Amino acid sequence: MKDRRPVRFADLGVFGTPSVLVWRKRVWRCPNESCDAPSGTEVRPDIAFGRSVMTTRAGVWATIAVGQQVRPVARVAAELGVSWGTVMDTVRLFGDYLISDPCRLVGIEALGVDDTKFLAATRDHSTKWVTAICDVARRFVADVVKGRSALSVTDWVDDQPLGVTGSVRVVVSDMSSAYGNALRKAFSDATY
Repeated sequence: MKDRRPVRFADLGVFGTPSVLVWRKRVWRCPNESCDAPSGTEVRPDIAFGRSVMTTRAGVWATIAVGQQVRPVARVAAELGVSWGTVMDTVRLFGDYLISDPCRLVGIEALGVDDTKFLAATRDHSTKWVTAICDVARRFVADVVKGRSALSVTDWVDDQPLGVTGSVRVVVSDMSSAYGNALRKAFSDATY
């Protein structure tokens, strides 16, 4: 026996207005009580991943908007008509996939490095910091590495193929001498 159940997903906005996609998912039920799988639901990751409240295309768009276009999470959430937490969950889901694409790093001519508080201190742990590696010219976060030291930057540079680091002509960082020394050593021909 086959049934259809409407499921609602936040989708890409239309003319600045949040929109909803309604997918009539097929649900199968076996009439035989001794079935190993008495019911099953249609699975379509091209529409939406399981337990997601956003379509796949809206999730990818939100991840790119937050990660590469550096748009505020709250603004992206408002455009999609979802909560801040929903956007962050989606960024975590799709971020690994998008960050694993090595082509995102090719062609960085202006490299920016800065530390960012990742997790505030609590009574259980100290403040956690990360180092953001940015493509300053194209305005997106290329990578995020654990810690905020010269070693964080040096290890990242050492892990990249020449095709990534060979095009860097300008380097930008905050006033950190640790970052400055690591960047001068890694990119001796670059402008600071």
